[in-house]
Amino acid sequence: VYGGLLAMLVDCHSNWTAMAYHYRNEGREAGSLPRIDCVTGTLNLSYLKPTPMGVELLLKARVEGEVGRKSRVICEVWADDVLTVTADSVFVRVDTEKLKLKAHGQA
Repeated sequence: VYGGLLAMLVDCHSNWTAMAYHYRNEGREAGSLPRIDCVTGTLNLSYLKPTPMGVELLLKARVEGEVGRKSRVICEVWADDVLTVTADSVFVRVDTEKLKLKAHGQA
């Protein structure tokens, strides 16, 4: 499997893991309002072995620590029973309304 595709899968799965962590810490259902959003701060992957095509991939992620708005997420990609990718990344909780205003020069 192409490394860029694996990076995209890890980024998406890890980000949702970080957001679910924040919802859980606030005693809220995932997706409830107000929304919790995170963005990727760092994404560090180690490709341990080739990831074969044609087999089911399993991604496992967990939050290893939180400091302020930042959450460290460890993620693994398994192809059948073979660990092929590990990732150690940071996701930052953000206010998307503030980001939108800033992007349009209104903040």
